[in-house]
Amino acid sequence: MASSRPVTEDGVVIHAYHGAAQPKEWLEELPVRALNSRTSRADGVACLDLSDHMGVTGPATSPGLAASFVRCAAGSEIRTAASASSQAFFVVRGSGSTHLTWPDGMAGPDGPAVPRTVEWSPGDLFAVPASAAALHAASSASGVPAVPGREDAADDTEDDAAVLYWVHDGPMLEYLGAAPTSCRFSPTKYTWARMLAEVERIRHEPGAEHRNRLGILLSSSAPWADRTRTLTPTLWALLNVIPAGDVQPPHRHNSVALDLAVDAPSGGGVYTMMSQALGPDGRLVDPVRVEWVAGAAFVTPPGWWHSHHNDTEEDAWVLPLQDAGLHTHMQTLDIRFAPRPAAKA
Repeated sequence: MASSRPVTEDGVVIHAYHGAAQPKEWLEELPVRALNSRTSRADGVACLDLSDHMGVTGPATSPGLAASFVRCAAGSEIRTAASASSQAFFVVRGSGSTHLTWPDGMAGPDGPAVPRTVEWSPGDLFAVPASAAALHAASSASGVPAVPGREDAADDTEDDAAVLYWVHDGPMLEYLGAAPTSCRFSPTKYTWARMLAEVERIRHEPGAEHRNRLGILLSSSAPWADRTRTLTPTLWALLNVIPAGDVQPPHRHNSVALDLAVDAPSGGGVYTMMSQALGPDGRLVDPVRVEWVAGAAFVTPPGWWHSHHNDTEEDAWVLPLQDAGLHTHMQTLDIRFAPRPAAKA
């Protein structure tokens, strides 16, 4: 028998229950922050890094997720990689392709994980399993997602790079000291055209105008997805439209939302109001206001009530990527809805 060292009481710490049962008493709250895709460097990865608020090894945007913008000039390539179980990429602007490879011996759902290539255009989203290394090649830096009513709108930016919004659960695995051993799903591409068609379909369903949110949740045919109905085992993705002149009433959930403003009028007038408390009248108490800027991402902290407002004559679109897949599996999402205020006489 090999020699071993005894386990001792060294390092033991014991807390009284009443002083350790409520983490909010000592954990720093996740702040409301935003990052604009246009302000990062021409070729590189810019993370909305809030790790200094969480006591974790960064970069991290929430305790379990990291959100970044990947910028790639037309005609060039850039590599990304993360030790993660799930990754999601949304095309903020531009066109190109991404070549995916996995470590030797990584198993996929139907055998060894083999290299894959994703061709992408503005508005497309693709989900990637496990620790895939991605080589992104931009063929064009122009073009943004075309939304109904503004399909022919000119791209008013002078951006010189294609931009991908990249969210992955690497911070969660880093905290656990874990690494993925297999791919829990196959790489999956969701085209902008198909997503728009599904949103338009549900917009015309009876009672759609009274729903708290007006959008679609992306999922797949993977076995676990029948239980969670989410993008990956950890991530969910919601494409939500806020109609012109509408207010989507507050709701809350235990997942952290990393919201990307996909499209919003350049003159302002679309915003999110957030608060930790809801008054007896169903209104937010001392809310924080976050203005939407197309191509910018912002954080909605866990448990905060939040409503979306569109004071313009044009629709606005948002894509929250959240750790709600994990919360759904653990039955801890606890999403709650405030009543929609009665219409003014």
